[in-house]
Amino acid sequence: MATESYLITGGCGLQGSSIVETLRAKFPEAKVAVVTRNPTVNIFEGVTYHRGDIRDAPFIASCLAECKPSVVFHCAATVVGARKHVSDETVRSINVDGTRVLLEQCAKAGTKAFVFTSSVSVIQKPGVIVSDADETWPLIGDSDTKALIYPRTKAESERLVTAADDPDGMRTASLRPSAIHGERDNDVTPIIMRTSAMKGLQIGENKTRFATTYVGNSTQAHLLVAEKLLSPDPDVRNAVGGQAFFVTNGAEHSYYDFSRTIWKYAGVGDGPGSPEYENVRVVPTNVAMWVAWACEWWGWAWGTPPVISTVAVGICTMERWYKIGKAERLLGYHPSVGWEEGCRRAAKWYLEHGNKTEEDAKTK
Repeated sequence: MATESYLITGGCGLQGSSIVETLRAKFPEAKVAVVTRNPTVNIFEGVTYHRGDIRDAPFIASCLAECKPSVVFHCAATVVGARKHVSDETVRSINVDGTRVLLEQCAKAGTKAFVFTSSVSVIQKPGVIVSDADETWPLIGDSDTKALIYPRTKAESERLVTAADDPDGMRTASLRPSAIHGERDNDVTPIIMRTSAMKGLQIGENKTRFATTYVGNSTQAHLLVAEKLLSPDPDVRNAVGGQAFFVTNGAEHSYYDFSRTIWKYAGVGDGPGSPEYENVRVVPTNVAMWVAWACEWWGWAWGTPPVISTVAVGICTMERWYKIGKAERLLGYHPSVGWEEGCRRAAKWYLEHGNKTEEDAKTK
């Protein structure tokens, strides 16, 4: 890994910048390059930054010719729900067409390993309770028209990545983290902090499990996948190539355990199980959905992120639990940072950089 060259798409975002930072720390002599829309935030010394669009085939071909990466980490994507409104067409164009362009150009350029940042949501079919899910669960398909655009496009992109795996050429694999948070987080932690003013309220009964992934643990898994895809042992490459892996923190907690732990370390509340929450007011999920819908329309009208979204209400009330045994077995993945420590780091970063980080989210 120390002698490889790397290209990270979306390398100024949460996941991408974590990979960049880790590569620079572990392999300081390795060539690291980034493709991003806004190479002005989350910048690291010794890294080459290329401003551009992943859907632009000539631009991507030029970057690959210049960087000659043996490993590509594809983290760039358009996320919806927590930010300004983005049309379904734009989400599909960036998430699916962008992935297709990258795969085609990387295969032509002789890239050896292509690692895709997917999402646990690729199996989140409407009305289906996700409990103890593993990688045998089917992906969202074309017939799942009521599924949200983000998971639909991530599922479609993951299919492209799987189909592109070539035992005689570029090897590919996908990772499915859940609610990534940590340093440089501009989605999950800001949402939780924006709702801290309503910590006396609780949506739903708080009895469902909510899987999360600290960004450093997700980065650990990305590097493990790359290492396996580059292995000189064909059996190792074949075991991982064309596969997808759930990667979470592993610990069983609810959404409000997660939120209240972050609030605790941010100094705006006590931790889960404290007397502060004994008399919490429970808001029915359907009522919260109506409020979130109104907030989304208000945010759309004024060009600001909604205080709470329908996606967020669904996430904090539904069962979202995934087995990570496949990643443990084939990748040797074991979360290096504990669940509570990840919450503490997320809160610390937000306190130090929160407002600026949310502004950066608009241009990443």
